Amino acid sequence: MNNEHSAEVGGFQFLDSVVAGPRKLRQVVAAQKELYTSADQPGWIYYGDLYTGLKAAVNSVDPSGTLDKVVRKAAEANDARGLAFREASDGFLKLMSKGATGVPVKTARWTDGDLTVVMRRMIGLRQKNGTVLYVAPYVKCEPLDQDGADVLLYLMESVLDQALPGATPVVWDVRRGKAFKLRKNTNRVALDHYVRAQARAYMYMWNAA
Repeated sequence: MNNEHSAEVGGFQFLDSVVAGPRKLRQVVAAQKELYTSADQPGWIYYGDLYTGLKAAVNSVDPSGTLDKVVRKAAEANDARGLAFREASDGFLKLMSKGATGVPVKTARWTDGDLTVVMRRMIGLRQKNGTVLYVAPYVKCEPLDQDGADVLLYLMESVLDQALPGATPVVWDVRRGKAFKLRKNTNRVALDHYVRAQARAYMYMWNAA
């Protein structure tokens, strides 16, 4: 970043701060700042192999077999990690329509003031009917609700021209096998104001940490 008062974080990490609520926001942002500025690997590398596997699966002739290998490798290292990967993989395969194929997605950035949110780990999918989806695979154990998904969907819609023009943004809570889209009656002006307010709250806590 350009200065010590700027931050660049991932979309899923920004989402974590929003859903944390006001009581836990300071704690979450302080922990993220420590991870981002540490010389060690970020803590969320825990799911790194899973994200890589999901992206590989959509480009494979055998998505289930591809993910099975990822799950087995995770289970060999840690039983709990293996169970988490299995749950996420099963949900992902349930949500991915038969005949869907992967399409390239570019890393995109959304900026508000001194905060840049990087939309990493996104997946492009072309369905059999030709519809293209811009998918955010949410893999955390905590369930996601529509309000939380809307924050990520807003960011995805905002960067669509950078990432995958013409696609439909969708968030998949893969552990629950649940898909979220922005509702037709979503007040985008109000959502824009809300997300930008959250971005400023994030930076206030970042600079206070």
